[in-house]
Amino acid sequence: MDTRKVDDLVRELGKIELILKELGVSEGVFEKQVKSFGNGGHIILPKEHLNKKVRVIVG
Repeated sequence: MDTRKVDDLVRELGKIELILKELGVSEGVFEKQVKSFGNGGHIILPKEHLNKKVRVIVG
C-alpha cells in the first residue's frame, strides 16, 4: 500500500468536510475503531447521531 496516497487523502478530508458542511450534507467526519460484537462488528457514535444516515469507508 502506498502510504503517501493515504496521507494525501487524509489531508484532503478537512477540505472535503468543510464543503460537505456548506452543502448541508455532513455533520462531521469521524475516525472510529470497529468493535467486535458477536458475529459482527459495531461502530459506536454519540447519541446525537441516532436515526441519521451514515456512510462508512473502510480502510
